[in-house]
Amino acid sequence: MLPVELIREIIFCYVDDATPEKPTGLVHPHLSHVWFEDRSKAYSQSFSSLSLVSKVFREIALQAWFQTFAVRRPKVHLTGLSTIPGVAQWTRVVHWVNPASVKLGLLLGHFSSRRGLMAFIRLRKLRIDAFPSDHSHILLEMFEELPLTVVELELRYLEWPSPQQLVPAATLLPNLRVLDMHQEHAWCSLCNTCNVLRLKDDPVSITYTNGDGLPKLYNRYLAPLSHLRTVRLSAAYTLDLSVGVGLQDLKTPWRGECGECTSLHLTDESFVSDWEAKNKEEPHPPSLCEVTWTFALDQEEESSDSERPRDIENEYEDDFWMEVDHDDSDNDSGDSGASGDEN
Repeated sequence: MLPVELIREIIFCYVDDATPEKPTGLVHPHLSHVWFEDRSKAYSQSFSSLSLVSKVFREIALQAWFQTFAVRRPKVHLTGLSTIPGVAQWTRVVHWVNPASVKLGLLLGHFSSRRGLMAFIRLRKLRIDAFPSDHSHILLEMFEELPLTVVELELRYLEWPSPQQLVPAATLLPNLRVLDMHQEHAWCSLCNTCNVLRLKDDPVSITYTNGDGLPKLYNRYLAPLSHLRTVRLSAAYTLDLSVGVGLQDLKTPWRGECGECTSLHLTDESFVSDWEAKNKEEPHPPSLCEVTWTFALDQEEESSDSERPRDIENEYEDDFWMEVDHDDSDNDSGDSGASGDEN
């Protein structure tokens, strides 16, 4: 028989290969014109045969699969951790999947398990998928406390990524090193909104390595995070030849400003000098080494109105409740809430 260490390496690689690639789309999958799957875990069927080989294989396979723990129904998933001993120690990534609305989140327990993640004593990363139909809820306010071991935070699909979303990070995540905000809209520090980014040509990825590149108030609220080194941001854009400006034309750093403010203000040399001075006066995260902006063409550019789904949020809510009702009936039959393909 092969050494256990080698078996472990093989199984971990196998489960990793079976895990779907992370989607690049900036729109929530249930609001997207193009359907895509946003799973962060492999399907349990993909490795179930390995767990039948022996006790050693089964434990290693479960360890590999529970490296990521998906939370869709906190009332069920976070109260069933003891069903499989070791889960809380194996988990390195928690994928917190919010339903279509805050109303559903209340019913499913997304706000009643405020200390629920403290059981994950080796947690390294927290990924939160936003409520697609809510623009104002502060995602991190769902938690009263988070493990100090968390060094990476990924926020996805925020419709309104205001600086307020980052306020709780300084208290909840004092050891944060990496922040990833994957969304359609960028926060404009000039007009304090998330207007559409209209450009005359396709932008290329922008990377700042001098501590620059963040929206003004992002700097202010992230400044207490002394270990923060990397921030990754995204924005969707539309092509508009009438704008007459592209990000490549600017002689000043672009930090998420909307298309109108970019065209009107960032091309005005007298304004730019004052704006740069204000950005330099703002406190910055002291260890910030890299800020990267990536871009994707807005979906409105890629699909016509006739192709858009009708009332897709309501359809998703109906599907979601059908799934919950089905899962609840399974639990009543004695199935564990922490088993199956949810986790």
